[in-house]
Amino acid sequence: MKVISTTLSFSLRRLKRQSLSPNDLTFSFILKACFGAKYVVYVQLVHTHILKVGLITDPFVCNGLLAIYAKCFKDLASARLLFDEMPDKGVVCCWTSLIAGFAQSGQSEEVLRLFCVMMVREKLRPENDTMVSVLSACSNLEIHQIEKWVTALSEFTNGIESKTSSCDSLNNVLVYLYGKWGKIEKSRERFDDISCNGKISVLPWNSMINAYVQNGFPLEALSLFRLMAENPTCRPNHVTMVSVLSACAQIGDLELGKWVHDCLKSKGRQGVLEFNTFLSTSLIDMYSKCGSLDKAKEVFNQMVSKDVVSFNTMIMGLAINGEGMEAVKLFSTMQEFGLHPNAGTFLGLLWACSHSGLSDEGRKIFRDMSSSFVILPKLEHYACYIDLLARNGHLEEAIKRFLEVDPANSAGYVMLANVFAVDHRWSDVSALRWFMKEKGVKKQPGCSWISINGVVHEFLVGSPLHPQIESIHHMLHGLVKDMKIASPPEMPKLEL
Repeated sequence: MKVISTTLSFSLRRLKRQSLSPNDLTFSFILKACFGAKYVVYVQLVHTHILKVGLITDPFVCNGLLAIYAKCFKDLASARLLFDEMPDKGVVCCWTSLIAGFAQSGQSEEVLRLFCVMMVREKLRPENDTMVSVLSACSNLEIHQIEKWVTALSEFTNGIESKTSSCDSLNNVLVYLYGKWGKIEKSRERFDDISCNGKISVLPWNSMINAYVQNGFPLEALSLFRLMAENPTCRPNHVTMVSVLSACAQIGDLELGKWVHDCLKSKGRQGVLEFNTFLSTSLIDMYSKCGSLDKAKEVFNQMVSKDVVSFNTMIMGLAINGEGMEAVKLFSTMQEFGLHPNAGTFLGLLWACSHSGLSDEGRKIFRDMSSSFVILPKLEHYACYIDLLARNGHLEEAIKRFLEVDPANSAGYVMLANVFAVDHRWSDVSALRWFMKEKGVKKQPGCSWISINGVVHEFLVGSPLHPQIESIHHMLHGLVKDMKIASPPEMPKLEL
């Protein structure tokens, strides 16, 4: 610290001896160098020199100081004091630095307060970086906070002329908030209110596509992505592709998923797949859920840096494709990497053991989860463990566990009914359904998709909404008749 302090003082004295005064560029370079400093006192020293030479009113020098206080040292008190004392608050980058600092520190509501002041009082147009920080802050809001801010931002949009940049920015945030709140129609309304100029940015597209994916509307997400791809003014980025891959995974659209993969390899930055864990993990998830396990393994093995999420995704991929023992082995490899498993890791492991008949391993993993790794099982862990017990003949224990955990949830009943059906225990299936009816437990309708010539068709149990439902029923009746004709007649039972 003393060396840097001495060097800085010497440099400034040398400039003075040569009748040269440090200017805004001098301090801009010095402040950039301070980003690598470990102690805030270095920045305070530079701050003192800036005050001495009278450059504290320069907005770009102030922004450099702001960025270091807020983003590098998380010294938000100093950053806010400096910002409040700035005579000229018309420079967007200064707002962006302060907003980014509060966002990185998890102070989401302060971010939104600053954003509203910037938009409504100062009438400034935010940069893309500003919006990224604002949307990042929104991701940490609780539901009651979302409701409050949706109301506030909606009131602001009512007082601003529609289809302007200010209104577009506010609507972009509302698209995200409504999506996180689960109000997908309201989210789409706000997206449609954004002007053509506003949709040059990738951010509103990403917010809307992500809202569809997170709320279980993968078809709508892919439909919007195709509109985006047709828009010559906006190019998808890696965030878009992560959402698109998630949508492909939900409906099993392997062809589109492969297209995204090929597009990333041919048009993405060099090494983007090997170094971007979000993209690689999304590809692993998509390939696994679409049944292409070898491709999932290939992507996983090519990753330069693997984190807990990428291991969890690969473990679950192996689990759903019946490679339970390999999933358990990968868990050991994960620990050798020095990574600490989380709740998602154990969910994948229990699923793997349940679907691969690894009863003893599953029981041990369930015990170790809380005793060795201090992770309390959640409902989904109990559901997998109950399934494991039931599939391996321990029905009484499974039912006991099931009733203890969540007697009002249909998922466990469905799994137990499936186990009974496999053993042709139809009376037990009927009894279970009667019990569900008595307790008012309702099963969510089954849903499936099929892709034909690039068009994905969705089918819900008991729903007549498909446009070709009548012709499909007609075809099915015809097939049933053909099957009956082709089947050999049932032999009469002989009485002996």
